[in-house]
Amino acid sequence: MAEVEINGIRYFTTRLGGFDQWHIARKLMPYMVSTGPLSRIGDETGPNGPINPEQLDRALKPLASALAEMSYADWNFVINICLGVVRRQDPNGNLRPVIQLNGPPEQKGTLIFENEMNWPILIKLTMEVCNADVLPFYGDGLSSLVGMGTTPPNGAAGEPIPAISGSPMA
Repeated sequence: MAEVEINGIRYFTTRLGGFDQWHIARKLMPYMVSTGPLSRIGDETGPNGPINPEQLDRALKPLASALAEMSYADWNFVINICLGVVRRQDPNGNLRPVIQLNGPPEQKGTLIFENEMNWPILIKLTMEVCNADVLPFYGDGLSSLVGMGTTPPNGAAGEPIPAISGSPMA
């Protein structure tokens, strides 16, 4: 369980399940691809180097387009699933959920602490979950899916999958 403090309030995140990680990764794929030009600027200039404003403008356009093109349902899905693993600590030390889903995750959820949570807090909490459970996929998991990088586990690279005693494949 990870802890993050925002505006003096402590939040705790647990891990997303594998299926939720995958579904969020695929929903964010257009966004992640659009960050490439920004990454290249950072690689070229270094952490404190000067950035050409025209180059930055060109790099931000695909990112802005990807964010604008994401459907309402996709945004709800990502935020609802991520906030579903976030708990807020109350003054007595109890951990309380921050969202209640009233239907499928593509529909708008109900924030439990809506009067105290604005959109920057929602995005920060969503990113905390994504940083732990989804973003590593783009570096490690994605490269193994396309045959680059390290060998994926469980025989995904062609090695035989060991049978488990008592399973139908044993």
